[in-house]
Amino acid sequence: MAGDNFSFLRDSLLKAFKLPWFAVLSILARFAVRDRNLWLFSRRSGVGDGPLAMALHFREINPALRLVWLTRDDADDRLAEFHQLEFHRRDSLHGLLLCLKAGGGFMTNGFSDLRGPAIWGAQVIQLWHGAPLKRIGRDRRDHSGRQNVLLRRLIDRLEAYWNSHCTYVISASPLAAERLCSAMALPASRVVVTGDPRMDLVGRDNGAARRTLEALAVTHGLGGRRLFAIVAPTWREDGAVVDGLDAHACSIVAARSDLVVFVRAHPHSAEIDAFDGVPNVIALSPLDYRDVTALLAGFDVLLTDYSSIAMDFSVLSRPIVLVAPDLLGYAAAPGLYEDYCRFSEGRSYGSWSDGIVELVSLCEGDHALAQSYSDRSRAMAARYHPFGTEGNAERVASLLASGKECR
Repeated sequence: MAGDNFSFLRDSLLKAFKLPWFAVLSILARFAVRDRNLWLFSRRSGVGDGPLAMALHFREINPALRLVWLTRDDADDRLAEFHQLEFHRRDSLHGLLLCLKAGGGFMTNGFSDLRGPAIWGAQVIQLWHGAPLKRIGRDRRDHSGRQNVLLRRLIDRLEAYWNSHCTYVISASPLAAERLCSAMALPASRVVVTGDPRMDLVGRDNGAARRTLEALAVTHGLGGRRLFAIVAPTWREDGAVVDGLDAHACSIVAARSDLVVFVRAHPHSAEIDAFDGVPNVIALSPLDYRDVTALLAGFDVLLTDYSSIAMDFSVLSRPIVLVAPDLLGYAAAPGLYEDYCRFSEGRSYGSWSDGIVELVSLCEGDHALAQSYSDRSRAMAARYHPFGTEGNAERVASLLASGKECR
C-alpha cells in the first residue's frame, strides 16, 4: 500500500492557501474565553506517544481536569475509549469549539494537531515526536538545493510565526534542545529540557508490549519463539522504504526457528514488501499499530537507519543495528545534525541486507557482541535521553504549574 504522499513543501503551501481561514480562527481565538481545566491532546499518527503519557499523568494528579483527545477516525476513537479518555473528532465543529475554549493542549507534529490558530492563546505544549537526528524545520536542506530562495524564505518565516505560539517545546536532552531551537527559530527559554514524556510509556510497560507481540505472533503461527526484532526505517521524501534486500538475507531470517522479525514502515511511507514470502516476518501497519513507542519494550533488537526510534530504543540498553544505505544522499537532503559515523560510533552498515546479517548474528548468543551493542545503546541514551523512562511527564506538569524553566 502506498504512503500518504506527505511533503513538507506541500504542507507549508497548504497552510499558505488556508491563510484567510486561519486569520478568522486567530481572531476568534483572541477573543475566546478559555477554561483552564480543559486540556486537549492530539497527534497526527493517532492516540499514543507523549500526549497520551501527559493525559494519563494529568488524570492521576488532578481528577478535576477535563481531558479530551481529538481523534481523526474510528480507530482513534477506539483507542481513546480503551484508555478511558473523553474524545471528539478533531475536524468536527465540536472539535473546533473545544480548541477555542481549551486552556491548554499537547501536540507532537504541529498546530494542525489542534486546529491551527484556534488553540492560540491557550498554553500549547509541543512535545515533538522524537529527538531529531535528521534535520527538521528551517534546518532542512531541500532536494532542490534551496534554489528557490524566496519560496524557502517565505516558508521559513511562516513556520517561525506559527512556532512562536508554542508556550513550550519539550526536549528530552540538551543536545536535542539545541536542534529544536534552531529548527523552530525559538529562544532557548521556550525549549525546555524535562525529558520526553513518551519514554514514561516505555518505563511503565510491565510486560504489556511483549504480550501484545506474542499474541500477534501466535495469530501468524509463530508462537513460542523467544527473539523479537523490529525493522523500522525512517521517512523519506520519495516514500521509499527498505529495498535492495537480497535472497541471502531473507533466507537466514527464515532459517531462524527462534526469531520473529516485525517490520514497521513510517506512517508517511509505503509499506515494506522486501520481506514478502519470509514466513517469520510480520508487518506492523501504522494504521493498526499507531504508537510504536508503546511496543518498544517488547523487542529484543532494533534495525533502523536515521530514525529517532534508535534513540528511543536506546533507553532499554538493548542492541541497535544501524544501516545507512543512502548516506550521501540523505546527508545532503534533508541532512543530518551530526556525522553519522559519530552517531553510530563507527558501526553501521551500507545496506539493509548487511544489517539483517548482523541482526541474525546477534541471535547466535555471542555475549561479547551483544554486550558491545548494549554499551553503545547506553551511551546513546546518555546523550539523547538522560532522564530515562521515569518522571518525564511529572517534570512537564511541574513546569506548567510553576511557569519556570526546568533545565
